[in-house]
Order: sequence, then C-alpha cells, then structure tokens
Amino acid sequence: MSSYEYAGHRGPYRSRNGVLLGVCAGIAEHFDLSVFWTRIFTFIAFWCTGIFPVGVLYVMAGLLMKKAPLMPSSYVPSWDDRLHATRTPRNGSLDERLSRLQGAAR
Repeated sequence: MSSYEYAGHRGPYRSRNGVLLGVCAGIAEHFDLSVFWTRIFTFIAFWCTGIFPVGVLYVMAGLLMKKAPLMPSSYVPSWDDRLHATRTPRNGSLDERLSRLQGAAR
C-alpha cells in the first residue's frame, strides 16, 4: 500500500517525493498505481487537451491537496521527548514512595 497510509487517512495527498507539486505521485500512491504511468497519462492528457483543462486542474489540485503527513519513522525525538518517554507513572502517595525508598536504601 501507500507509504503515507496511516489510521486517519482520507483521500489522496500530495507526495513529498513528487517532481512538480507532487500531484501525480500522490494520486499514484493513493490508488496504488505506478507513478511512471500516472505521469505518462497526465502528460498525454495535457498534450491532447492543451493547457486550459488539464494544466489548470493540475495546478488547482496542487494548491488544494494537502501535503502527505510525515511518518513517525522520520520523526527524530527531541531531548525533552526522550526524557518524558523514560519516566514511569507514579504509584501511591508521597509517604508510600518515601517508605519504599527508605526500605530500599537499608
């Protein structure tokens, strides 16, 4: 499937790996098609119909479609995120935690 698919995915997105605005690559990823053939089809449609219908629709799609969201695998956590991820939830009241610490120190 698409490399930009995630739980809330709705509709095609512009690809971040696209050549010109990422419209063809985004549509190809959404419908699980070859990017090469999607671009060829778009070029042939552009060549046959001229600038007005296909060119204007392409630019409008490029302006209206959202960019594909970044994947968590490309996310680099900051130092604060790493600190928060290592913290464990606190259980019990302050007195209980202090007594456990004092018992462990003996």
